[in-house]
Order: sequence, then structure tokens, then C-alpha cells
Amino acid sequence: MSVLQQRIFHPTYMRLLCVHVRRRGVSLADALAGTGITWRQLLHEKRLIPFGAMRSLILSAKRLTACPSLGLEFGISVETAAHGLTGAAVAASPDVSQALEAAVRYRPLRGRAVEFEFEAGKDCSTLFIREPFDLGDVRTFILEAHVGIIERFMTAVAGEPLFGVEYRFPYPAPAWAPEYSRWFAGTARFSARCMELRVPKKILHLRSVTADAQTHPAITLAAERELAWQQSGGDLAGQVRRRLSEQQSSYPSLYEMAQELNMSRRTLSRKLKQEGVTYQRLLDDVRKEVAEWCLLRTRMPIEAIAERLGYVDASNFSRTCRRWFRKPPGKFRKTRGKLDRMRRHDESS
Repeated sequence: MSVLQQRIFHPTYMRLLCVHVRRRGVSLADALAGTGITWRQLLHEKRLIPFGAMRSLILSAKRLTACPSLGLEFGISVETAAHGLTGAAVAASPDVSQALEAAVRYRPLRGRAVEFEFEAGKDCSTLFIREPFDLGDVRTFILEAHVGIIERFMTAVAGEPLFGVEYRFPYPAPAWAPEYSRWFAGTARFSARCMELRVPKKILHLRSVTADAQTHPAITLAAERELAWQQSGGDLAGQVRRRLSEQQSSYPSLYEMAQELNMSRRTLSRKLKQEGVTYQRLLDDVRKEVAEWCLLRTRMPIEAIAERLGYVDASNFSRTCRRWFRKPPGKFRKTRGKLDRMRRHDESS
């Protein structure tokens, strides 16, 4: 398989780039022309996007917006939360150093366009952004977008501009080099051997303003499980479970999931049975986890949680909660939440 055909980019970034250029007056149809993907298809795409499709979108976006620094602008515009478990692990980290380490470790969860490497030093540490293959005519955009993403990570965690960071780009200063000062508080240098971000120790030690000691262990555990699943190649049950976890309200039927996985409904059922599960069991487990999280970690109304899980009638959700937790949702939220608060108080005293 050629590089152009390889699935490398997470579909979230293709969607976000489309939205970004739409704000600049470019229609979605024009932006996606030549990619072989429609906006409707992209909204439902769960698999990684081929390099060739993303390359076509990037080239169209730069041409239609006439913005040479679009990569920087786009990278910095992407909110930390849009990076899934990777972004969650970054945001929950206790300081900038550990946030960068989380970005490096969990980067593979969001695609394979570049590779990160973090090297600790005495006075500063360096984040290397390496190119696993020739990025061709979209190299500058991709590197600058990733630098923008890392910059957004660090400033979001630190809660302030990062004076002192040095950005070393592996190409001569482009015509839009003056634009860099709009996006970075640090210093940009050019013609480096590879893409580097050199971060002084004083910045690395900045405490995170988004740190969450309560959720950090759970987020890290989820990210580690996802990483292990990805590295092992992933069993079918894990793949189905992950796709169900990505849904926001409407869960696919067995038939729809089978279509998404390019197999028949009967084949999907048979293969899941061989792994000791059923599709309904996986769907039920995912719904239960989401319900528990929403009831205990958010203030969402019960009706909204029921809708989030795809229940048309809140009474059906209530009956299911009795099966899951042996309590209706309101009572479960009240009693379990009280127990959790008591436990946290005991641990801190």
C-alpha cells in the first residue's frame, strides 16, 4: 500500500480543518473536492483518514483561503478537548513537563502523521517532532500544525504565554515568518536538522491550571488501555467497544456496525461469539459506563443523560438503571455521590 493510501490521520482533524476554512468563507464542498470524501461521509467516519485525502484537503484549504500560515493558525485553534484521551491526559497532568510526556506517549492514539520524542536536559528539555515518511508538499503545513497543537497544549496547561520556548523549524524561514510572532511568545529559528521545541526548566515546572488529581488516574488508565489495544492490533470486541464509546447519542444497530466493519451481520455476531461476547452485551456495557460517569461526574439532568444514551423515554432509562445499579438514576446519583465524597475526604485527612 502506498503512503497516499495509508490511513494516517484521525478523522477529527479533517473535520476540524473543514470547519476552520468554512469560517474563512470556503464551502465544505469546495474544501473537500478532490478528497473522495463528502462532508456527510466524514461526519460518520471512524477510521483513520488516508494521507492522500488529507493532503488534497490541505492543498485546497491553502489555495482557497490564500493563507500561507494556515497550518499554524489551524493547529493553535484546536482545543485540547478535541484530542480525545490524549488531550484529556494532557489537561489533567499536574505540570507542563508531565503534560508534554502525556502528549508524547498518547500521540499514537490520534494518528500516525508524525512521531514525538521527549528528551530531558539539565537546563531545558526538547520535544522532537519526527517525520516517519516524506510529507511532500504538505510538510510545512503538517509540521506547523503540530507545533501549534503543542503550543496550545502548553499554554492551556500553564495558563499564560510561554516566553522562553524556542521553536526550531527544519526549513529556511518562509515568507510568512513574521506571522510566527502572532502565535508564539517564544523564539522561532529555522534550518534546523529536525523539528524541535526547546522548553526551559522553569516552564516545565509550571503547575497546571487544568490539573485534575481526581480524574487523572482514570484518564491515564483509559489511555493506557487504548494504547495497549492499538499496539496489539486490537481484537474485534475491543474495536467494536471503542467505536461504540465514540458515539454521542445514536448507537448503531448490529447491522450498521457490521456494515461499518465491512462484514455481514452474521459474520460479526459469529466472530464476537468466538471472543465470548455479544454485540448487545458490548452496547450495554458502554451505556452503563457512560451513564455512571454522567450521573456521578456531571450535573446533567437525568432526562438529558437518557437522551445522550439513546433512550427515547426516560422511564426506560430508569428501568435500565435499576438493572445496572439496583437503584433508579436519581437515587444512585445521590447515594453513590455521597459515598464518593466521604471516601475522598477520608483519603485527604
